[in-house]
Amino acid sequence: MEQRLARERRRGAEQDRAAAVLDLDRRKKQIRAAVGRAIQEEIGGAEQFGLKVRLDDRLEEEVLFDTLAEGPVAMHIERIRKLLGLPPAEPEASQETNGPDDGGCKPLRPPGALPSSPFGGGGPPKAVERACGLAEKVPLSQPSG
Repeated sequence: MEQRLARERRRGAEQDRAAAVLDLDRRKKQIRAAVGRAIQEEIGGAEQFGLKVRLDDRLEEEVLFDTLAEGPVAMHIERIRKLLGLPPAEPEASQETNGPDDGGCKPLRPPGALPSSPFGGGGPPKAVERACGLAEKVPLSQPSG
C-alpha cells in the first residue's frame, strides 16, 4: 500500500513538472511572437535578423535562469523590448497576449516561491524588474543606524 502511494505521489510530481515545462514553453512562445512581431513592424532591413537572434538568445537565457515563470507575460514582453532597444508597446498591443478573463497571463508560481532550479530563487527577477524600472524603487542596502 505504501509503495502504491509513493508511486502515485511520484507520478503526480512528474505530471506537475511536465505541466510547468509546457506552461513555460507557451510563455516563451508568446513572448517570442509579440517581440518578434514588434521587431518585424518597427525595425527595417538587416537589423531585424540581428535583433531576432538577440531575442532568441535572451529567451534561452531567461529559461535557463527560470525568470519567465514569474510575473505576467506582458511584463516580460516590455522588459525584453526595452533590453533590445525597442520602443514601449502601445497599451492595446500588449493586451493581445493577455487572457480574456484573468486580466493577464497569471504567473506560473506565486511571487517569492523558490524555483526548482539550482540557481536559487526570487533574486534575479526582482533585480531585473528594478533595473528595468518595472518595480518600485527599493534600496539595495539598508543604512545602518
